[in-house]
Amino acid sequence: MGTSNILRSVSRKSIETGLHAFREKVTTSPFQSTIDHDIETALMQFDDAQGGRKNTADAEDKIVEIVKTTGYVIMPSAISGDVLEKMYSEFRSIIDAEEGDFCAVDRHDGAVCVRMKPFLRTNYSRQYPAIFAFYNADAFRSITRKYYTDCERGAEYVTEIFVHETPETSDPLSGKLHWDRAQTLKFWIYVDELPEEAGPMLIEPGSGPRNREIRVAEHVGKDKLVGGVDNVVEATRQETTVLAAPAGSIMIHDTDASHGASEVMPGYVRRIIRGHCRARK
Repeated sequence: MGTSNILRSVSRKSIETGLHAFREKVTTSPFQSTIDHDIETALMQFDDAQGGRKNTADAEDKIVEIVKTTGYVIMPSAISGDVLEKMYSEFRSIIDAEEGDFCAVDRHDGAVCVRMKPFLRTNYSRQYPAIFAFYNADAFRSITRKYYTDCERGAEYVTEIFVHETPETSDPLSGKLHWDRAQTLKFWIYVDELPEEAGPMLIEPGSGPRNREIRVAEHVGKDKLVGGVDNVVEATRQETTVLAAPAGSIMIHDTDASHGASEVMPGYVRRIIRGHCRARK
């Protein structure tokens, strides 16, 4: 699937509009309070599992620290019930969507990738209220601010989302273990069960600091890092972790950590959504 093509096909207007996504929270989704509550509950459970006091602010701080060092955090089954069913229904509508000013669609060998940039637009709060509320969550905005607190200009919050449906394949998109040349903090929602057979992401835990050092060194004197550096990583399967999890799980991921897709086995389909945050340039 040609992600590079889908990146080029989104209009300049959508890119400029997306720069304002972090400035104000839109609260027009009827699912906002429910999803905010579900995410806060997941954070309290996460803090409790880390030996904390079920405090959401402490959980956010721990997530920032763990993701920067280990590369990822998963909060299993954070979204469930009617809200998850609604998110799945909206997922299906997006997968069936046509191209538009703010929506680019790539269909390839049965796989579908839809890029929506910007996503946090008022009309999307009406079209896709559950997914919109998920990415409009206060907790995710707070985590993003904390993650990029050392960046002089702050962060751009969920400037775009990618909606993926990938059927059986032995050659998945981004299958080689790699780190991203443009560092990104990603918030994923597993809209369906994602067992090992359905091709979850692989990650090399603890590789972020090493890769970050390479990326930062290669950026010296350059506005962008779009080539000229080998970002493919060699690691054994034993050195990687398979990020399988139940439907409704939230995964937070720093792309400085080595990562790549895995095979989708016969009879399985990978269904995920990921929202992207980056340091403001």
